Amino acid sequence: DDTEFYSADLAIRGRVNDRDGWTHPPGSDLVAWARHVDRSRLVYLQFGDGAATYADPSFRTALSNAVNWTARLQRSSLRRCNDPTSGGGAIT
Repeated sequence: DDTEFYSADLAIRGRVNDRDGWTHPPGSDLVAWARHVDRSRLVYLQFGDGAATYADPSFRTALSNAVNWTARLQRSSLRRCNDPTSGGGAIT
């Protein structure tokens, strides 16, 4: 359902809230990833930015686990994704 999405490209061209001729491209339902790059650990979380997100205990647990993992306060528990070429995984 594209009714919730708008084109950022159209918006910067002055056509805010315009979907004319544009559909949201198919995407992933992935909201977080973790990977090793050289000797560094990277984590990306996309759970939202509102008060309700930060109030959710599950989000706070995921955020805490991500910080601890990247700071090497917990051992690596990175599992490989289904796609072996992605270099990413899930934090468990």
